[in-house]
Amino acid sequence: RFSEPTAFVTRALLSDGAISAERGTTILENTGWTPDLAQLVAEHYAAKSGGSPDPLVSKADTQLWTALHRSYIAGDTDDQAATPVLHELGATADGVPVILARWAAERALKSKKLTAAQVKKAASEESINAATGQPWTHADALAYLIEELHYNATDAASFLAI
Repeated sequence: RFSEPTAFVTRALLSDGAISAERGTTILENTGWTPDLAQLVAEHYAAKSGGSPDPLVSKADTQLWTALHRSYIAGDTDDQAATPVLHELGATADGVPVILARWAAERALKSKKLTAAQVKKAASEESINAATGQPWTHADALAYLIEELHYNATDAASFLAI
């Protein structure tokens, strides 16, 4: 005597593309499902099939997503340039504006602050201060340590003097 696979096994077979929706419908009907429900479920899971994706394609998709996200956050890519790439990655027309809104919110967050050591080095080497466009001065470094990193004035001066 033979038995049909369970609904869970049938779902997996349908999702992986191992069996067609018609075969899935027959299996589900043979296990006692009503014909209309068996067909609905089989077609639903068969529509998601297409076999196992190539792992290198999945990897490339992940890398493209990451590169697009970084570029968008950095301000190098705008909504117009990001939209077709998101569609290529499978984002829906309704999903793209939501993704871009989340990324825009992320971009608006204040960027990471310089460390005290970075500020000290920038001042000693007179590197260009991105905020002013001028070389870092001792006064700039002192102000940054106090205002941005919340050093007290004595500790900031001592740190820069070392």
